[in-house]
Amino acid sequence: MRQIILAVSLVLAMFAAGKNLMTVTYATHLHCESCVKKVMENISYVKGVKDLDVSLKENTIAVTFDASKTTAEKIQQEIKKLGYTAEVVKTETPVKK
Repeated sequence: MRQIILAVSLVLAMFAAGKNLMTVTYATHLHCESCVKKVMENISYVKGVKDLDVSLKENTIAVTFDASKTTAEKIQQEIKKLGYTAEVVKTETPVKK
């Protein structure tokens, strides 16, 4: 019974958190797989980050985050702290079904 209540609570929390989700794509200059790994290992731990897609081929970093916990500007600064450029090229709010 306790596990069922916990599972339901987690599902409800996920739905509630989904109301403030945003995805921002940054143009950057990644040189190798080590750069990708460095970004993945650091930006994924920024408070509010829910999903991260780092593309070496396209030199982009797409970050989905909870806008009630962080901002695009804060994430941009975290990327810059790692030594990479980060220019916003696309901002979107995921469509709710």
